[in-house]
Amino acid sequence: MSGIPQQSTRNAPLPESLGGLSWWSSSGKPAIPFGELVTALIPLLFLALIWISFWISPNFYFTFLLEENNREYQIIEILTFVAGAIAGLVLVYVAFQFWVIHRWEAAVWVGIMALATIFFAGEEISWGQSYLAWETPEWWGEYISRETNFHNSRADQANHFRLTQWGGIFLLVMFVVAPIVWVYQDRLGLSLNLAPAMPDFGSMVTIVVASLYRESKGIFQSLLPSGQIYEDFLWGISEHREMLVAIGLLIYALSRWKVLKKLRKTARVPNPLN
Repeated sequence: MSGIPQQSTRNAPLPESLGGLSWWSSSGKPAIPFGELVTALIPLLFLALIWISFWISPNFYFTFLLEENNREYQIIEILTFVAGAIAGLVLVYVAFQFWVIHRWEAAVWVGIMALATIFFAGEEISWGQSYLAWETPEWWGEYISRETNFHNSRADQANHFRLTQWGGIFLLVMFVVAPIVWVYQDRLGLSLNLAPAMPDFGSMVTIVVASLYRESKGIFQSLLPSGQIYEDFLWGISEHREMLVAIGLLIYALSRWKVLKKLRKTARVPNPLN
């Protein structure tokens, strides 16, 4: 035992701006931290760069950013995996540390997010097959999928609701529904120890933009000229969305790490890993 009373950890005062929809202060003025406002612009910046690069030089876009047959070695796919992998590792660490300081509810919530994020990153590269190029096991290829992943499985393709759609619902629940419910935390009697797990404004906006972007594909089709080059670009809309999701998860992970540091300072609990 560390010798620090449980009161100083589990029931220690919570720092302000831990996440959720704490957008308005008691004085009625906006209370979103400036840093979260800045991070909320990140998805729009990335989308602007993608569209501008395509509009200025389609050859540059298809050579370096995204092209269907070479996408595993291009910027958008690599960024998606790297951001998702880093986010998953950070969330595992944060979930463990929340458990150490007795914020058990937050630890479980962030732990679920960590597992989902690691699964997302693993699926993005078919759990390594995209780069290590191993042969798909015969039994897996026969009964499940040509690749060692689940989101391209035969069962998934045949289902009305595919794995990616269930993933979209999960993200909306965790990043939109949960924070809105958290507004009524007092009335619902929800534990304040969930507060450190609630998403920040930047990650919420990024996930929402990712969801709306994918659903806007039909609008883009009506606005862009006809031609194979535009069809190839529109094919990548789903990949753009996955990149935004990975960035949103990374923003969430880093914001929870920042909250963890605040909580550790408040609780004055030594880091067992140091």
